[in-house]
Amino acid sequence: MQQPTAGQVKEVNDTIDEALGLEKRAQDEADKGHFDRAKRLLGRAARLKQKAIRLADRYYGIRREPASKHLKGEPTYDPRSSDAGGTQPAGGGKGRVTLGPGAFVFGGKASASWLASTKAHEILGHVLQIQGNGWVPGNDDEQELEAYQQEYDNRGTTGLTDDEVQEIRKRMQGHYRRLPPALKPRWRRSHPFVDKCAAFIYRNRETGKLVYCTNDSGDATPDYVKIGAGDFPCDQTGYCSIR
Repeated sequence: MQQPTAGQVKEVNDTIDEALGLEKRAQDEADKGHFDRAKRLLGRAARLKQKAIRLADRYYGIRREPASKHLKGEPTYDPRSSDAGGTQPAGGGKGRVTLGPGAFVFGGKASASWLASTKAHEILGHVLQIQGNGWVPGNDDEQELEAYQQEYDNRGTTGLTDDEVQEIRKRMQGHYRRLPPALKPRWRRSHPFVDKCAAFIYRNRETGKLVYCTNDSGDATPDYVKIGAGDFPCDQTGYCSIR
C-alpha cells in the first residue's frame, strides 16, 4: 500500500460527502412520497460511492497488492449491507468483496482512511485467507483478528485517526477474548494490547482501593472518584456497580 497525498484524500472524502448529500435528499423526497425521485438520487449516490472505491484503490495502492490478483471482479458497493465489508469465496481460490455504507463513514463523517482500511481488511485479510485455504467455517474470531491486524499494521499508511485506531484495537480485543486458549499466545506476543481491556479507574475515597470499571459511572460518586482510564489486563476489569 502507499500513502495518498492530501489532495487525493480530499477527493475521496468529497466524493463520499457528495454521495451522503444525495442520500439525505433521497430521504427527504421519500418522506414527501416522491419515491421515483428518491430512487434516482439513491442511484446517483451509489455510483459516487463506487467511484470512491475506485479512487481508494488507486490512491492507496490497494490494487497493486499481490492479494488483489485473487479478487473476483472489482469490490462493489452494496447499499443493503449491514456490515462495512464482506468477503465470500468465489471459486478457484478467489474472493468476492462487497462494501456497505459503514465503510465510507466514521463517527458520522466521510472518511477516506476508514474506507481504505476496510478494503485492506477484506482484501489483504479475508481474500488472502481464501486464496491460502485459511478460510475455515466456524473459525471466525481468528480470521477476523488476522483481517483487523491488516488494518492495525497499515494504520500509518491509511492515515487512520486516533479514534479509528482505538476502534480497531477494541474489535481485536473482542475477537481475542473469544479465541480458544491454545490460539491466544501468539496474539499476545505479536499484539500485546489484545489481552487488555479498556477501563476507567476509580479510587475509593475512604480506603484508597482502586477498581477498574469497563463502564463509566461519571467523574465522581459519593464513595468513588474517577482518576483516569486506560487498557488493563482483562482479569482485573469488570462492570462496576459503584455509588
